[in-house]
Order: sequence, then C-alpha cells, then structure tokens
Amino acid sequence: MLLYIKTLQKLKFSGKSIISALILLGALGLVARGALALLNPHQWVYSVTIDGTIYGEFPRIEGLDQVLDDGETKIRPDGMIVFERVFIAEPSLFKWAIDNQEGVNRNSYDIWVELKEHDGGGYSRVVLKDVKPVSWTLKANQVGSGGYYEKIAVVYQDFDVY
Repeated sequence: MLLYIKTLQKLKFSGKSIISALILLGALGLVARGALALLNPHQWVYSVTIDGTIYGEFPRIEGLDQVLDDGETKIRPDGMIVFERVFIAEPSLFKWAIDNQEGVNRNSYDIWVELKEHDGGGYSRVVLKDVKPVSWTLKANQVGSGGYYEKIAVVYQDFDVY
C-alpha cells in the first residue's frame, strides 16, 4: 500500500487525489468480494470426526459438493472423497490413513463431516459410511508458514445426510 501511495506522489497526485484513489480501490475490493459471494453463496467450513476423534477443520473437501439450497447434498458417484488442508496442531488425518490402510486394519469407519457456513447461516452433517483410505500425502508446509500439508483420499460404501 505504501508503494502505491509513493507511486501516486511521484505522479504528482495531491493528498486529496491519493485519498480518493484509496477509497475507490477499497470500494472496488468490496464490490469484487460481493460479486464472488453471489457466485458462490455458501462458504462452508468442514469439520471432520472419525470414531470420536475430532480432526479439525478442512477448508475444502473434493467430491463433497456444496449443499444445495433445497437441502440435498451431491456426492460423487464413484465413492471417492479427498480431504486436503494445511494444519499445525490438530490430529493428523494422514496418521489415521496409515493406521487404517488396507491389509493393516480390516475395520472400516464412518467419517462425520459437519458443514457450517462461515456466517453461521447454515448447517448440515454428512456421514460417509464404511470408509477406507486409498492414498495419503503428508509434507512440511512452506518455509516460514509452519505446519503440515496433508491430502488423503478415501472411498466409502454409503452415506447419510442430516
């Protein structure tokens, strides 16, 4: 922002012009954000629980599409869901995948995914039944950011929506 102000000063803009330009930029930012909200009205936060362990929030879960306005949930017909996030202190879904991979643990689990809107306006719960991990990745996040990046793909046999 400071660089932007200095550039405007070099171009011989007055203090009032600089303030007007900053106000205009702020207003354009709000309009752009509002337009994006109209295109994607539901901004969901996904909270994942398996066998009583809360694995925390995931900003995105591929294959678990947005809950529609009429309350239906679309889930991929191939039965695959991909969880992806950067985390610091929550329990690792990667460790769960390693502990429950095919051949190591013959048990299958239900994954409870709570969908909450950022603004608190909506809530839903999807239970993926008889889940098994099929692929998993864990690596250190970018230097300076801290934490870990994990991506886990699972398959499920059935689901319920509450």
